[in-house]
Parts: sequence; structure tokens; C-alpha cells
Amino acid sequence: MAKRTIWSQELKVELKSTRVSGIDTVKETVVLLQLEIDKLITQMQTSSPNEIPMLAVTLADKTRLIEQEKQALQKLEVESKQDGAISQMLTLDEAFELYVKAQIIKFKSKKVSREYDEYRYRGVYDKHIRKAIGSRNLDNIDKEDVL
Repeated sequence: MAKRTIWSQELKVELKSTRVSGIDTVKETVVLLQLEIDKLITQMQTSSPNEIPMLAVTLADKTRLIEQEKQALQKLEVESKQDGAISQMLTLDEAFELYVKAQIIKFKSKKVSREYDEYRYRGVYDKHIRKAIGSRNLDNIDKEDVL
């Protein structure tokens, strides 16, 4: 039982830290988009009548992106609050999906030159893990199950 608890606690910590960095990244993106919108509004005030429709389309696109980022931020904040019972509620398949999302966010926030190879890890997971223990709850998996 102790091994399961330690393993699930480590997963909770990793998911929570990834969500926090993801939340910070989304907040930063919203601020940057808002700055771009402010520049567009200023530019529209001094532009010719021919340029205004093009700037208006760009402004609408940026506004739509901000709304999407705000929705993503709300979702991340809700997920962060639900971490307390994560190991009792999630199956390994669900935890894997969260892990993949967390890795994608982590790689984007670090702005590294390479991307997270999602397809490679999905292939390995599907081939070796999903059928065997993927549908089991995290609390019901211990070291012997993965050896």
C-alpha cells in the first residue's frame, strides 16, 4: 500500500507543478495578446481608411485568441483545485492523457528547439501498457504491475 501511495503522491505533485507552470504560461500569453490588441487599436487610429478593415480582422482574431486562452486558464484552474482526489478518480489511461498534455505545456513553456514526441510515447503506451493495466485506477497499481 505504501508504494501505491508514494507513486500517486509523486504523480499529484508532478501534475500540480505542471499545471501551475501551464497557468503561468497562459496568463503570460493573455498579457502579450492584450498588448498586441492595444497596439492594433493605436494603429487603427492613425491608419488610412483602406487599412482599417484588415486591422479590424486582425483585432477580431486576437480577441478570439484571448477568449480561448481565458477558457483554457479557467479549465487549468479547476483541474488544479481537483488534485486532492486525483488518484482515486483517475484510471491510468486518464492519467496518461493528463501527462501528455502536461508534457506538451512543459515543452512549450520552456521554448526548447525540439517538440515533445507525443506519437512516440502514445505508441509505446498503447503497445505495452494500455491493454494490461490502462483501465485500472491509480490507487490499484503498484510496482509489481509494471515490472
